[in-house]
Amino acid sequence: MIEIRPAGENEVAEQREIWKAGFGDPPAYIDLFYTHRYKKEETLLLLKDKAIAAMLTLWPVILVTPGGEYPSTMLYAIVRHPQYRHQQLAVKLLHYAHHYLY
Repeated sequence: MIEIRPAGENEVAEQREIWKAGFGDPPAYIDLFYTHRYKKEETLLLLKDKAIAAMLTLWPVILVTPGGEYPSTMLYAIVRHPQYRHQQLAVKLLHYAHHYLY
């Protein structure tokens, strides 16, 4: 079963594991993100059979153009665990994010 929802309490350790497995970043970079930039309310999780399989971060940004400033959202750290390859989970998460934001 698939569930998509905002991140909750006590899920950072599992998110860090997926980040490492999916991106291969060094622990120092992952620590930097989770220490200084992570907010659970800006993170969407896709769970498959109650385990986090994919995640993404929604960063609020302001687009500045010659015509004005516009609130928007940047998608960051879109990753799925390698064990879930070829299941279109990141695509499902992106579709959900689109509807979640609009």
